[in-house]
Amino acid sequence: MPNFLDDIFVRLQASPQRVVLREVHGETADKFVAVSAAELLALVERARTWLRARQIAPGERCGLIAANSIHWIAVDLALMVEGIVVA
Repeated sequence: MPNFLDDIFVRLQASPQRVVLREVHGETADKFVAVSAAELLALVERARTWLRARQIAPGERCGLIAANSIHWIAVDLALMVEGIVVA
């Protein structure tokens, strides 16, 4: 039975050109940066590569301290996929 992460990644892979996230930029919230499913998947893979290179093992704890952003979401997904406990 697939878990919620499997479902997220299946949906992202099924619609690679679809905009899945928008980040507000600018003081008046009138500017946005949009990310497609393919771009989000690439960010997640980049974060996973970084985590593996540092030999952070499944079950280990890792703090994620950053401003809310598209990159935060990508790193959080990468941590969960790698089985690292987000503290």
